[in-house]
Amino acid sequence: LGTFFLWLCWPAFNSALLANNTFERGLIVTNTTYALAGSCIASLIVSALLKEGFSFLLLQRATLAGGVFIGCSAQIIYYPGLSLALGAIAGVASCLSLRYMQGRC
Repeated sequence: LGTFFLWLCWPAFNSALLANNTFERGLIVTNTTYALAGSCIASLIVSALLKEGFSFLLLQRATLAGGVFIGCSAQIIYYPGLSLALGAIAGVASCLSLRYMQGRC
């Protein structure tokens, strides 16, 4: 339920705080959504590579990491692939930190 709430509210939260006009608002919502998608996809890939199986904890942490990571830079990125890559980096970092720093997956 928390991940679903983040997917619905995080793009609007970012655009409400940072947007000055309609174009920036759309750009921020798009970049935030791509970053969230990238982080979730990356967490699923890392989970499969680690052979730990699917974990909702990984997905929740990766979603939060992707939203936070794109937060301040969402209005200056004009290429959606870059925001997808930034989200993926955040998702991988989140999964690996949960696995190796906290010892669980």
